[in-house]
Amino acid sequence: MSSFAATTGPSAAAALEAIYAGPGNAYAVLDAARSRRVLRLVRERRESARILYEGPVAPDIAEVAPYLVPAARGTGVAEEIVGLGWGDAWGIFCVSAAGPDELRRHLRRFLTVRTEKRKTLLFRFYDPRVLRVYLPTCTPTELKTFFGPVERFVCEGEDSRMAVVHRRAGEQFRTEEIPVLEATC
Repeated sequence: MSSFAATTGPSAAAALEAIYAGPGNAYAVLDAARSRRVLRLVRERRESARILYEGPVAPDIAEVAPYLVPAARGTGVAEEIVGLGWGDAWGIFCVSAAGPDELRRHLRRFLTVRTEKRKTLLFRFYDPRVLRVYLPTCTPTELKTFFGPVERFVCEGEDSRMAVVHRRAGEQFRTEEIPVLEATC
């Protein structure tokens, strides 16, 4: 999209390369509560975007829900997110050999968690500020469960000029930071 180039400049190509490196289908898991632009992006792709919640969802909840959106190279989805929302915690990217229905089923398992006092809470793993703090605390077994069919997760770093890539490496899991955006004045 033209807004991508105008907004981020040529160095954002590194963010896209982190998303598209290697085999697999790229997806964005977006939080419609973060911006009206996210909801607009989801609505523009209503044929392929899937809400992560199950069953009938009230319209006011749908406006702030998490969505799974295919982000294949050439569709403009990743470019738009990186160009307009990188640094604003719009969501995360994941890459998987799984199709969208299988990936949605897998990700839905993590929408809620139980506290030690058995209270159920929403778990906003699709918020990059949550994902990049959560994954390093996981045991190898927890990582295997959380990753499931996902080969890698990509999200903005605490410093939005960086991308954080959490990836499967055989039976191991690796995290690396990649510079993706130039500093702006």
